[in-house]
Amino acid sequence: MFDLRVVSGNTSLKMGHRQSVYKITTLTGIDGIPVSVVTSQGFEQVGESVDSMSVGSRQIGLIGRVDNFTSDQLQALNTAFLPMTTVRLYFEEKYWIDAVIKEAPVFTYSLRTVLFAVQLLAPYPYWKSVKEHYYKLGGSTGGFNFPVSYDTPHNFEQFNETLFLNCVNRGNTRVDYSAEIRCTSGQAANITLTNAGNQKFIAVKTTLTAADTVRIFRENNILRVTKETAGQTSDIFSALDEDSNLFFMDVGDNVIRADKESGDGRLAVVIRFCDTVAGVRYGI
Repeated sequence: MFDLRVVSGNTSLKMGHRQSVYKITTLTGIDGIPVSVVTSQGFEQVGESVDSMSVGSRQIGLIGRVDNFTSDQLQALNTAFLPMTTVRLYFEEKYWIDAVIKEAPVFTYSLRTVLFAVQLLAPYPYWKSVKEHYYKLGGSTGGFNFPVSYDTPHNFEQFNETLFLNCVNRGNTRVDYSAEIRCTSGQAANITLTNAGNQKFIAVKTTLTAADTVRIFRENNILRVTKETAGQTSDIFSALDEDSNLFFMDVGDNVIRADKESGDGRLAVVIRFCDTVAGVRYGI
């Protein structure tokens, strides 16, 4: 038994075994994942050498039925799976994946029941958790909770000097992440984020003031680095240190350190990412 929700633009349809309208009878391609392996073999070599490996896209198939259907219900299916669009599938409201329409709904009519079949392709094959992890290094934290007693001294906020933080990836694959870097006071030049476990780092050669925010993230699987100043955002990818190699959060612990090369400013860093899994299954 499972529930599946399809979101496309302003359209959201609930499907699955438990749904009264769009019942899914067969769902394929939600687990397992294709891996392309390139091998070579030398003269008199026993066995083969693995030269490279890559993970391909995911193909997902939906087969279902609508009992006592109406034209509006079928039109909603056509709208949700419109060709040349991207849909987001939510599995049990725990994981999601984006996919393009490979084959729009094909209908087979039988009395008051219509069968439908849809084929999807997910370019990025891993499922992402709905829950996003949020880690904050440095910056201000609240000094009290409501209701407040004024009989004892308290701080409205205090600065967290900790610039080491363990960002835990609880999924089973390494994941993309986004980082938002600010300078809460003064100036800070040439910022570096380092994973203390594997010593991988990412560095941006720029100077931050309290008016600036640097963001490192991936968009359509392309690494982006931007800087926002007074509401104006500019692309500063060219400021990325060419030796940077901290592009993912590994499975398990990732102890991240934030450093500046110079300046009297205090750094505040926010790191966000979602756990990813190679496949989902009924009853997770």
